[in-house]
Amino acid sequence: MKFQKSHTLIVTHVLALGIGLLVAWLKRSEVSSEQTVDFSQRSSVSSHAQKTRSTVAAADAATRPLKSWRASEYQKAWMAVRTAQLSTSDRIQAQRALLSAWAEVDLVAALEAALAETWDRDVGGSYYGNGVLLDVFGQNFADHPEEAWELIKSGQFGVGSGMLRSIWLENVGASKPLLVAGMLEEFSWRSRSDALNSILSGGPRSLKERDQLLEVLANYPKEIVPTRYILNALSSYKIYNKAQDLREATANLSPRIAEAMALQFGNRLNKSENFLAEVSQLPESMQIAALTGAMNYVSTDDSAHFTKVLDMMVDAQAWTELEQYDLPDHIKQSAEQGDPALIADWVTKLPVREEFTEAIHRGVEKYVRDNMEDSREWLAQIEEPVWRDRAYAEYSQQALHAKGDAEASRWALDQIQDATFKKEAEGWRANWEKRR
Repeated sequence: MKFQKSHTLIVTHVLALGIGLLVAWLKRSEVSSEQTVDFSQRSSVSSHAQKTRSTVAAADAATRPLKSWRASEYQKAWMAVRTAQLSTSDRIQAQRALLSAWAEVDLVAALEAALAETWDRDVGGSYYGNGVLLDVFGQNFADHPEEAWELIKSGQFGVGSGMLRSIWLENVGASKPLLVAGMLEEFSWRSRSDALNSILSGGPRSLKERDQLLEVLANYPKEIVPTRYILNALSSYKIYNKAQDLREATANLSPRIAEAMALQFGNRLNKSENFLAEVSQLPESMQIAALTGAMNYVSTDDSAHFTKVLDMMVDAQAWTELEQYDLPDHIKQSAEQGDPALIADWVTKLPVREEFTEAIHRGVEKYVRDNMEDSREWLAQIEEPVWRDRAYAEYSQQALHAKGDAEASRWALDQIQDATFKKEAEGWRANWEKRR
């Protein structure tokens, strides 16, 4: 019954001030118009004329639908609720109810009123990034998206525009995904990310709307809609197990959708026994996508399969994808979790490219560290001179830092043939000697 009493309290306060308005919250409390008149009779209004006007206004406002209220009536009710002697939670509930109805009559005034508040965040320990009032406009934004967007875009709400934009994106993106999808180029990169997440968070859609949304997203370049969002949009589509089926399914689709479906193919099937054979039957662009998808899920502790997938990436000259994959870190993981000798041998057969330099060091470090004597013969047999010098330099580093063996380090440095690189590697040793 405490909740009922708080309703009564706010009504008494509002009418005592002579405003004579009943907010939407009051109407849900099931207080009758007769009670309203009784409250007004107990108010402290000194003037009989004021008392009569307040009572009449109260009765009138209580019996009229909220949407028929005049803007001035909302404004007066808002001021009364703000100053009423209420608990934080009761006041917030009353304000939210009033704002929701007010927005349908005068959205600008309701927004300005909410933004002028000092938002209370102490509501049961919950934290509201946009305060506890602004999200009440979400339904209004969803019902009138274009009108609301023009207001927000105008910037007339100052710093509050950013918070309103966030609420608009969250509600309109989920309820009208095609509308927001067509506007992505209007947004900043941060708002674009919020928009895409909202668009793809919506509930079940018709097949027609799902296909339309996918096409709209796929028509944007990757800078606007990264491939991961296309993948998300594809989550309810069939994933094919055979390259031939995938080729047929993507024959009439846009290249971006075909690429995303190939990524899915690689994500799901990378552990299949016939995966690499199936991938080889795809067009080259789809091969790279499927292999990229596989790399995101392939287990680094299976060094043999891991390097076979990477071999196909190298053969396809997918240098950008390999660089984005953070190859050195994954190579190191595979050496530590799988077969370090296989990884060390594999990395030294990579093409000589700048982006592979760090991978060489991370690929050989565990093998030479754990086999300081036996690895000397292996080092001498590395065919590529650039990578052989790099492997000797890493041996020197492991001898110093892992074993504290300055003599073994010196031996490795003396094997380096490239004078310029040798000077660099000597510098690494000099730094170690200074720290010693």
